[in-house]
Parts: sequence; C-alpha cells; structure tokens
Amino acid sequence: MIVNSEEIKNAIQITDILGDFLTLKKKGINYTGCCPFHNEKTPSFIVNPARGTFKCFGCGKSGDAIEFLREHEAMSFTEALTYIANRYKIPIRLNGSDPEYSEAEKRRDGIFAVLKWAKDHFRANIGSTPNQMPPNAPLVNQAVEYLQQRGLEKAIDIFEIGYAESGNDLIRAAHQAGYTDEILLSAGLIRKNEQGKYYDAFTRRIMFPFFDRSGRVIGFTGRLINVEKDKPKYLNSPETEVFKKSRFLYGLYQSKKEIMK
Repeated sequence: MIVNSEEIKNAIQITDILGDFLTLKKKGINYTGCCPFHNEKTPSFIVNPARGTFKCFGCGKSGDAIEFLREHEAMSFTEALTYIANRYKIPIRLNGSDPEYSEAEKRRDGIFAVLKWAKDHFRANIGSTPNQMPPNAPLVNQAVEYLQQRGLEKAIDIFEIGYAESGNDLIRAAHQAGYTDEILLSAGLIRKNEQGKYYDAFTRRIMFPFFDRSGRVIGFTGRLINVEKDKPKYLNSPETEVFKKSRFLYGLYQSKKEIMK
C-alpha cells in the first residue's frame, strides 16, 4: 500500500506526536507546556488539537507535527513522515521521485534501515533467553551468562541487546538481505583492511544498540566476551551521518517518558 503525505497528515493527532517529547496539560480546548525551543518557567507553548498546530508565545516558534519533528528532532521531511507513519502503524513506501526526498535523505534513510536490520540480526543471534539460543553456541551462552551475572536478563528485551558473531557473519547476512558494502561502511558496521577487503567491525561482542529519542537505531557499542590481545573491551560505532557521540545519551529513548513524569 502506498501512503502519501496528505494521508499521513490526516491521521495525525498532534498531541500524540508532541506528547512523545513534551509534558502537555489540558487547558480548555488546548494543551499547554513549557516550550522546548527556549528556556522558560511559565508555560507559553500552546497546542491546538483541532487545528493540529502549536505556537510558542515566548519565542514565536509555530507549525504542525511535521514541523515540530523537523525542528525539535532534526528530522528530514521524509524521516518525520516515516516516524508518524510508524507511530500510527500506517504502511508507507517512500516515493523516490518526490522533490522533497533529496539524495542526502535517501542516503540517511538507507543508513537507518541497515542499522535497524543489524540490530535485529544481532538480536536473533542471542535470543531473549538461553532456551532460544542456537545449539553449539558456547560464546553466545557466555554472553547470556555474563548478562545474567550482571542482573541484566530483563534488559535484553528492554534495550534489545544482541550478539555479534565472528567470521564476517554480518557481511554475509547483509549481502543476502540486499545491502551493499557502501551502505554498511557508511553505517559503521564494517571496515576495510590494508588489502582493501571488508570485514565486520564488531565480532564476538555483546551488542548494545544506540537509539535516538525517536527510537531509531543510530549505532552500537560492543563488549568483548573474552579478553583479546590488542582489542578494546568496549568498541563504539564511529561517528556517521546519523550518529554524533556528543549529542547522544544512552538509555534516553527507553526512559524519556519516566523522566518527563
């Protein structure tokens, strides 16, 4: 099913979208809150559900839900549409001929897509419990035992923890799924050696995905199961077009609603 931007806009309840990021309180027919675009103690940020718009009477920012996501979350137009479509479980296929869908946005969307795929791949390697793990997988068992010893069994599902196998497991699976070396390299999932050959950036590591505030996977950190010579215990994704370490806080996506409360 192809869904265009107007159909997505018609499905929007602006208080749903903004409520993912702000604490809003009903006041008459509108909702109010402290503006996220400037510091204030007295709420001057007004959301009008009937019109589907917001306006801050302090700094002047205004717009609809898509404009909010573009300003507050630094999303592109297509990223905002995709976020909203996923929020309401609306099937969507982006139209590459859309003039608002630039080549840069296509590239970023490709990176987000392969990072989500990698997260699911790592999750499939570890399973949620020891009973779900593949047979004859001693290192995977060690990974789960380590998480159990640290009291992190529940965290496996909450933080979608996975495991990176050895032997270029990710590259092989990614090629079968239709992903190119170029996009894998752009996402920080593979590296190139001196001979010009690609190899998995993460091997024999427990994988902790990084999520942005909107729930998109933007990178990973991997912890070695066993000490290996000349290899760091923890290895982070390199900075990419979608991952900037200085702008990231681990666990914020999972805890933001409780933080707002």
